[in-house]
Amino acid sequence: MLKRMEAFWGSLKKSVVHFRDKEVPFGYKLLPILAFVYLIFPFDFVSDFIPFVGQVDDISLLTLSLLYFTKISESRRIKNAKN
Repeated sequence: MLKRMEAFWGSLKKSVVHFRDKEVPFGYKLLPILAFVYLIFPFDFVSDFIPFVGQVDDISLLTLSLLYFTKISESRRIKNAKN
């Protein structure tokens, strides 16, 4: 569990760096924006009224979107650096 929390915080920090990077296209930046909107939006795929499951749904989606955003942003930066 501790490793997952460390991975989440690490991806959150990297996402902030990539989000501020002007080389990362705005379309890529929509992914974490939409994930945060989903997190605060009152209607979810799995209701937050279901104990534990609703919160896990929100955090899992946010974590996966941040990890994916970090991955595609880093690959884009590497591709741009090679050119």
